[in-house]
Amino acid sequence: MNIYINCMTAAVESIIGGWPSAIDSNWTIEREMEENTDANKTPWIGIYSPMISFDPARANPIQPFMATVTIPVIMQEIDYKEVSQAIFRLNDLSGEVYTSISCYRDLLGTVNIVKGLELEPFNRLIDDEDVLVSNRLRIIAEVFA
Repeated sequence: MNIYINCMTAAVESIIGGWPSAIDSNWTIEREMEENTDANKTPWIGIYSPMISFDPARANPIQPFMATVTIPVIMQEIDYKEVSQAIFRLNDLSGEVYTSISCYRDLLGTVNIVKGLELEPFNRLIDDEDVLVSNRLRIIAEVFA
């Protein structure tokens, strides 16, 4: 198996985009977008390949190279004036994305296995007009090359 970044990000986009909640709730899913500044696009999910990291290692004599790959997925939600409502909706969105990735532990065959998922607060923008909150889900996968 080789390491193909575009295939991994396309697989993540396909998995999330095909999830029933994504279809029902009209999520905006974009690759190669680091940040969303348009409130009309929320709920927004971004998969930005320049933020993908690799940790190469020697697997064994038969498989001489493997890598731990970390794929970040940024999720954003907005509310007008209510921080608690924005965070509540972001938590729902994050849970749905987390569940969708958990159901496909090989990311549609682009990695050997997803070893872990880490969710962390990413960005909070609060101004006079609206509240834009973000979480980052880090997909930690193992790939043999």
